[in-house]
Amino acid sequence: MNQNDKDQELRILMLEDDLSDAELSARALRQAGLKFSLRRTEDREAFAKALQDAPPDLLLVDYNLPSINGLEALDIARERCPDVPFIFVSGTMGEELAIDTLKRGATDYVLKARLSRLAPAVRRALEEARLKAERRQAEAALQESAEKYRSLVETTATGYVILDLEGKVLGANPEYVRMTGCGSIAEVRGRSVLEWTAEHGRAALAGALAQCAQSGRIRELEVDCVDARGRITPIEVNATVVTANGAAQILALCRDISQRRQAEAERARLLASERKARAEAEAASRAKDEFLAMVSHELRTPITAIMGWNWLLRSGELSAPERKRALEVIDRSVQTEKQIIDELLDVSSMVRRQLTLKKQTLDLGRLAAETAAGFQAELQAKSLRLVCEPEPDLLVYGDPRRLRQVFWNLVSNAVKFTPDGGTVTVAARRAEGRAVVSVEDTGPGISPECQGRLFALFNQQESPLTRAHGGLGLGLAIVKHLVDLHGGSVSVASPVPGRGAKISVSLPLAAELKAGAPAGAEGAEAGSPSRERGPLSGVRILVVDDDEDTRGMIASVLGHCGATAESAGSAAEAFKAFQASRPDILISDIAMPDEDGYALIRRIRALPAKEGGRVPAAALTAYATAQNRAEALRAGFQIYLPKPVDPEELVAVVHTLAGKPKSKSKA
Repeated sequence: MNQNDKDQELRILMLEDDLSDAELSARALRQAGLKFSLRRTEDREAFAKALQDAPPDLLLVDYNLPSINGLEALDIARERCPDVPFIFVSGTMGEELAIDTLKRGATDYVLKARLSRLAPAVRRALEEARLKAERRQAEAALQESAEKYRSLVETTATGYVILDLEGKVLGANPEYVRMTGCGSIAEVRGRSVLEWTAEHGRAALAGALAQCAQSGRIRELEVDCVDARGRITPIEVNATVVTANGAAQILALCRDISQRRQAEAERARLLASERKARAEAEAASRAKDEFLAMVSHELRTPITAIMGWNWLLRSGELSAPERKRALEVIDRSVQTEKQIIDELLDVSSMVRRQLTLKKQTLDLGRLAAETAAGFQAELQAKSLRLVCEPEPDLLVYGDPRRLRQVFWNLVSNAVKFTPDGGTVTVAARRAEGRAVVSVEDTGPGISPECQGRLFALFNQQESPLTRAHGGLGLGLAIVKHLVDLHGGSVSVASPVPGRGAKISVSLPLAAELKAGAPAGAEGAEAGSPSRERGPLSGVRILVVDDDEDTRGMIASVLGHCGATAESAGSAAEAFKAFQASRPDILISDIAMPDEDGYALIRRIRALPAKEGGRVPAAALTAYATAQNRAEALRAGFQIYLPKPVDPEELVAVVHTLAGKPKSKSKA
């Protein structure tokens, strides 16, 4: 739309069966400042009739309609009004379909999800239509009058050049002279147009000029024009043979298509980006499925051992050595399950940035050595030699429980991947003002392909179906996150296949020993268990859990330690039992039908102290995030225990609660 047409109203014919979509398109055009009248049709018959009644200035067409598809509408429009810009406005249109519509005559396409592109697309389409009409008018004017031709070519924004049949310049308008970078028409006259054509396009232009001399026309040839300063302008060349003063000449129109090239490049970039995003989404989906399958495998494997040995124990036909082995396998399998759950919870906290530290000054070398010493059974089972070389007084400021978790993961991996008879070395030393602990093994080592993603979540060096070692691939990701939280770094020695692996943790040395915090002490966090076990005789406990097996197990464990345990399967049942017996301690599950544990503790805390409103209480639940813990403490529980709970830990917690003066319990 040129300057003279800005005040004129644009006539738009729309083929769209969804009124709301039509209104959204119209709103996008109005917001862009376009003035228009809109006629909407919904089917083939109405669309064809509207074209016959009054050809519009612009066609906006949905691709998928009940009575007609986009290509049929395009064929009808090109038959009845071939020069009217035709733009598809569609909800979905794949790359191949979009290219096919453009080849068959569509001007452009805009996705409904990106209506911000509609107004620019309309302006571009109208401008292209205007230029095409201008070109036709220019060709007609040239045939009618040379004077009209000169007036037109000197004022247009399109470059015009007159050539002889060999491609030498006979005349040109100011716009073409500008494209060449020359100062006047005299500078270009008599020179070949190939001089201002990029080297890679000269052969194509020379061939097109030769063909034009024979056939009389060049259509939409794209070449790069290089001006005198080396600046490149992409142009589209359309040419025709005309006769002037009895001689055949070539009249060429050269239009700057820089903006169109940019739009095409942007479109290609977006298509590539969409393909990449789709590939990444598919890869993420596959990774999720593989991870879930791995989790299922890792959880089911120890459960299989538990179920099998439990069945054999119940049969009563096992010998004493077999019973001992059965209990050892069950205990080991339970610990494996607990480790998997703990790793998944740690990853969840990492993703939500809710994993926190409780720091104190500690001896890092001693902590690493103590952690490695805990693998004696595994080392003996594989005849591995443990070499532990800690330098004394490597004081750092950190969370002892989390740093122990770091070294446990590293030593566990070293033991796992070292073949029988090998060696695991744990060294701790000072280096450049930092404490460095390295764990080295004599296993197969780390492949170069795996090193770059060694600390990524869910990474496994082995194939999921053929791997010889268990695990979810979370350990090293957790290690890196914990070390990063401590302001440290993790490094891997350059891989040498068959020469083992060496992973080092570097942490800043503590400036001084904090008062009241002995080096190497691990300090209990809120709710962490004391390993001391005391008698529970005389302690009355109310156990609330909707799972009968869990409820029975807890009551049995506490009963074996001398406590009197009463059970309830729901919050309502528990509240009645509480009012009737007023226990010394309450242990309650959180997730229960009808009324949860939060509601139960709030009801109890609402009671007067003499009616048990200040009873010590522990929350025992499988919901084990930091948010669940905070909510339990806010509701009125003193201690939060995530399932699965170690019976020894449960007894220690009850002993702690029973030893608190009731007057100091939280309300």
